[in-house]
Amino acid sequence: MTELGATSLAWAADFAYWALIAAFALSFIRLIRGPSLPDRIVALDLMTVLAAAFILVLAVDGSQDRFIDVAIALGLVSFLATVGFASYVMRRGLSRRDKEHNPDPADNSESTSNGREAPDA
Repeated sequence: MTELGATSLAWAADFAYWALIAAFALSFIRLIRGPSLPDRIVALDLMTVLAAAFILVLAVDGSQDRFIDVAIALGLVSFLATVGFASYVMRRGLSRRDKEHNPDPADNSESTSNGREAPDA
């Protein structure tokens, strides 16, 4: 690699490191502040994507091909974790909605499944 190419790569890697660190810090703030559980899940997912990107920049900057496999594995685990969190949020949201529409399951004689009173026949 020429000296100009090496200098450009070093400058680009330094810029990428700092940009990823800044994005990671902002994501961490969103993770802490919320305001809701889905916001925190998205922030956590973004942090894992940024960690994978950081590992990829490290692989390119240090000419270490082994790190690419680590970044791919982290991406796959991150995807599975996001699917699990989304499933949890969906189940949690549905159970809350059911409780709001039908607070006492034993007392559902006067209501239908959508929470309205049944019409008199």
